[in-house]
Amino acid sequence: MATYPSLGRRTTVRALNDRKTDISDAGGVRIVDLSAAQVYEVKVEHPLINSTDLATLRTFWSTNKNAANSITAGDGYTYSGYFVNEPEVDVINGSWATARVTIVGSRL
Repeated sequence: MATYPSLGRRTTVRALNDRKTDISDAGGVRIVDLSAAQVYEVKVEHPLINSTDLATLRTFWSTNKNAANSITAGDGYTYSGYFVNEPEVDVINGSWATARVTIVGSRL
C-alpha cells in the first residue's frame, strides 16, 4: 500500500453509506442499512502548492492510481482507499496552484 505524500493539505471526510429511507403508507419512517462496512470519502485539497509539489502529487497519482493508498486525514484517522479522480488543478500563476483529489475507502 502506497503512503500519500506529505504535502501541505486540508482534508474533508464524509461517511458514505447504503442507508435507504422508506416512508410507509401510514407516514412512518424507517431506515434500512444495506452495507456491512462503513466506507468514507476523503477529499484532499492542497492549497497554494509550488510546481515541485504539484509534480510530486501528479507522479504519485500516476504511479498509484489503481493501487490502495493510505492517508492520514485531519481528523487523526488513517484511511485506505483508491483515487476517484486525477488531481484537479487550479493554476494561480506559473509557480503556484491548488490541487484536489478524492479517495474512497475504509478507516484503518
